[in-house]
Amino acid sequence: MFLDNSTQNAPEYYTSPAKLPGFKWYKPIITALLFIVFLVIFDLIIYGIYAGLMLTKGVDIVTAIGSLQGGYDAMDAFTAPGVILFLGNVAAFIPALFCAIKVSKERPFNTLITSRVEGKWDMKLFRNGLILALAINGIPQVIIAIAQGGFSHIDIKYTLPGFILFLFILPLQCMAEELLLRGFLGQTVGGWVKIPLVAIIVQALGFMVLHGYNDIGQFSILVSGLTFGIIAWKTKGLEVSSSFHIVNNWFSFVLTGIGAASISSETSMFDVVTNIVMDIIFLALMFYLDKKKNMFTA
Repeated sequence: MFLDNSTQNAPEYYTSPAKLPGFKWYKPIITALLFIVFLVIFDLIIYGIYAGLMLTKGVDIVTAIGSLQGGYDAMDAFTAPGVILFLGNVAAFIPALFCAIKVSKERPFNTLITSRVEGKWDMKLFRNGLILALAINGIPQVIIAIAQGGFSHIDIKYTLPGFILFLFILPLQCMAEELLLRGFLGQTVGGWVKIPLVAIIVQALGFMVLHGYNDIGQFSILVSGLTFGIIAWKTKGLEVSSSFHIVNNWFSFVLTGIGAASISSETSMFDVVTNIVMDIIFLALMFYLDKKKNMFTA
C-alpha cells in the first residue's frame, strides 16, 4: 500500500508549467479559446444523441432540451439518455481540453495530471485515495441516509442501461472537472503568478461557479474546491483529488438513484456542515497518514 518518495523531488504542481521548456504566458489563453470551440462541438454531438434517444420515446426536442433548465432537482443521472446528457456534457471537458492543448501546442497533456518526474497517473495514489474517501465520505453518506430513514422508502430510478453508463461516465465526469479546474485553470494561474495559494483559491472559485446551488451550498462547494486544490498541491497530481471526488459523487448519485437520499439545488445547513467536516477530516488524515506511512507520496 505504501509508496516510495519520488514526489519529494518533483516540481510544485501549480507553478510547474512555468518551468517547462518553451513556456509562453499567452498560450493558455489560446488553449482556453480552443477549448470552448471543441467543447461546443462535443456538446452538440451529445445533445444530438440525447435528443435522438428522447425522440424514440416520443418526447419532442424542445421538451427534451428544456430539461436542462431544472437544475439539480430535475437532473436525470439514472436513465441512459439522462446520463449521456447530464454527466456526458461534463465528461466532454476531457476530449475538448485534450484537443485544445494538442492544437495550441501549449504543453504535454500529461502535465495537467501531475508535476512528478515520471509524468504518469499513479494507480497506488488513486487506490489509497479511494480507500480513505470511502471511509471518510462514502460510508458516512450511507450511515446518514440510514439515520434519516432514507432506506425505508426505496424507489429505484435506474434503468439497467442507465446504471451501466453511469458506472462508466461518472468517474470521467469527476476527472474532467479535476483536469479543467485543478489542472488547467489552477496551473495556468500558478504559472502566471508563481504563488500556489492564489492558484488554489482561483480554481476553487471556478469550481464553485460551475455548480448551481443556493448560497450556503455554493459555500460548501467552495470549501470542496479548496480541499481538492490542497490535495493536488500536496500530492503533486490529480489522482487523490479525483478519487475523493469520484467517491463523493458516486455515493450521492447512487443514494439518490435508489430513493435513499436526494440531490437538490437548495442545500440544507446539515448537508453543508457534514460535507465540510468530511473535507476537513479527509485532509487531516491524508497529511497524517502521509507523514506516518508515506501513503500519499508517490
